[in-house]
This record gives sequence, structure tokens and C-alpha cells, in this order.
Amino acid sequence: TARISTLKGIKNLSSNEVGVKVSIEEQTLTRKFSNVQAALKGTPDAVNVKWQSPNLVVSVSGPYSSVLTLSRADLSVSVDLTGLQSGAYDLPVAAVVESHPEMELVVEPATVKVVIEEKTSGTEGT
Repeated sequence: TARISTLKGIKNLSSNEVGVKVSIEEQTLTRKFSNVQAALKGTPDAVNVKWQSPNLVVSVSGPYSSVLTLSRADLSVSVDLTGLQSGAYDLPVAAVVESHPEMELVVEPATVKVVIEEKTSGTEGT
């Protein structure tokens, strides 16, 4: 509740007090992490995977106090190969902060090139 000052010569039609609602939100912060490497997950058995994780840039946006305390180790960055057969793919790079899944993450580049080949005898996976 706040009191209203009256001006000289002006008559109030209601009380001298009004209700005031104040909303306070934490400021949003965006941080960029450079030279981030992605990991492969869901790699099929009996295949060779050829790829090279580029140096990714991950931008993280969220509540100021949470983003400020993040480190590169808090980022989980991966490329999912689940269910894929032999072939060449441009696959999306997924990124999340496990402890703060509500944060918005943008990865650049957004995709990576991956080649999946069936293993032949005498070769090892990469």
C-alpha cells in the first residue's frame, strides 16, 4: 500500500491509499563458451564412425545468477547416432545444462558431418 499526496485545490474521489503490485525478475544473461567439443552417443555396434567435432561455440541464456556460475564442464554437448545405418549425415548438435534444463542454448555450427561405415575385418572404430 502506498499513500497518495494530494495536490492543492484537487479533491480525491477515493481514499488516499492505493494498492501497488511490484514484480521483480532476475535479469537474463547470455554467455558464450568457445572451443567446445561434442561427444557421440548412441553409436551403433559393428560400425566405424568418421567425424571430427569442430570447435563449437555454445551460447547459454538464462537467469543471471545461474548463467554467471556456469563452467564449460556444466555443458553437455552431443551428436546422437541412435538408429542410424551406414551413410553420410549432417546431424544436429544437441546441448543442455543438466542442472538447469530451462536454459536456452544455441550451438554454432548447428550440425556436424558424420560418416557411418560397416566394419570390415581388420579395421577398428575411430
